[in-house]
Amino acid sequence: MLWTPGYWGMDGGRYLWHAGYWGREVGFYGGINYGNGYFGSGFTGGRWEGRVFRHNTVITNVDVRNVHNTYVDRTVIRPVQGPNHAFNGPGGIAAHASPHEVEVGRGTHQGPTQAQVSHAQEAHSSHVAAHGGERR
Repeated sequence: MLWTPGYWGMDGGRYLWHAGYWGREVGFYGGINYGNGYFGSGFTGGRWEGRVFRHNTVITNVDVRNVHNTYVDRTVIRPVQGPNHAFNGPGGIAAHASPHEVEVGRGTHQGPTQAQVSHAQEAHSSHVAAHGGERR
């Protein structure tokens, strides 16, 4: 099973949370290229070579003294046209799921594991405590 990350994105003219899920393939997750194995559209920070994930150190910051499954590919660097936003919707990028990603989204899914739910609750509690009890 592979994890499709959740994301905030436009749906019917409103920003809505699209929950992440486990499935046979990674589906659409807002059009944002998160890296670290989530290839999205045009991810160039690494690649699988057989059973080993190798990091492109031009894109992904890893300590090459300790991480040896790396390579360098500078051909992937492209100038960003316009704003470089990390959200999908007005003022950000305008990404849409491909027909294949739509199909994957309609497939059989499993929700987050209990460990993932606990981690999210812990992170939320930590954020609330750090901001004097205010929810932001």
